[in-house]
Amino acid sequence: MKLINFLAFDAFNQLKEKMGAKKLGYFEIFNPEKHLTGNERIILSEAALTIESRYLRILCDQTTAYKNSRIIVAGKEQTLHVSYCEQVEYMCKQSVSLVISANENLLNSIQYQKFSICHLCLQKIRYKGFDQRIKRRAGHNQLIICQFSLQAFFVAYPPYPLLF
Repeated sequence: MKLINFLAFDAFNQLKEKMGAKKLGYFEIFNPEKHLTGNERIILSEAALTIESRYLRILCDQTTAYKNSRIIVAGKEQTLHVSYCEQVEYMCKQSVSLVISANENLLNSIQYQKFSICHLCLQKIRYKGFDQRIKRRAGHNQLIICQFSLQAFFVAYPPYPLLF
């Protein structure tokens, strides 16, 4: 099958003239409003980034994302949020700046050692069967909280890239 030479195709050239196009262009898939820049990826994977709450996205699995990367949110009262729980929703309604990260070693860094995982987030996504509504699961829930690691979370919920 032989393809048409679009540079010599009359209908194409007429359309190009109507549009006022002087030169041929190119198509780039990268959109910085929807995709992380290289610098943002490095910052998110190594430390934390501060964003306006309006840029936070809620994924179908109720986890949170910034552009095309799943992230965690550092909340007040030294809590790390892994989903769009009531506390994250409240912060977003207040239009506050959010500290986010996709660093699986974040809990090991000195400034985040005192952070704990949000129980509401674990409940929201039913992380490893976590369910505070069932009293007989209290021991199981406590074990999940004590053993929680961002490494294991990001294995179950990969941070990057998210497919739209």
